[in-house]
Amino acid sequence: METKNQCLKMREVEEPYEVWQTPDGSWEWRVLKKWQLDDDKEYARWFCAVKSPFTFGSFEYGDVYVKEIKANAVKQEADPPRPEYDRCNAGHSLVLMEGSGGKKIWDCPICKKGMEEEENEITLPNGMKMWKKNGETFCGWKDKIKEGNN
Repeated sequence: METKNQCLKMREVEEPYEVWQTPDGSWEWRVLKKWQLDDDKEYARWFCAVKSPFTFGSFEYGDVYVKEIKANAVKQEADPPRPEYDRCNAGHSLVLMEGSGGKKIWDCPICKKGMEEEENEITLPNGMKMWKKNGETFCGWKDKIKEGNN
């Protein structure tokens, strides 16, 4: 059974599959599509948005040989993909934030700030509760969630 290429669907420049940069940061390749599964093939290529000293702060788009990128750049940690929903349970907009351990996550800054100011639990404007347990934050109708499920 053949493995499916998970990177064949074109992505927007803001949500690439991978980001590669030269050590000095002057060149950046955002991988928007991979044409093949095996990136080690001699003529493997990626469709990229490329920023360099010659693009004056903007991106140029096109196919690039994978070996050219890997020979000159280092893979960076890409931002997590935007979630299907764009609001938290309280209706606030989600934004890309610094999470625990320095990883970027989509979160609600309003609810997060409320949790930092309160000790263990807050009630959101829509009546839902946010609470902390064992260092994790939960959100929902606490009275309808069994203690073993959270």
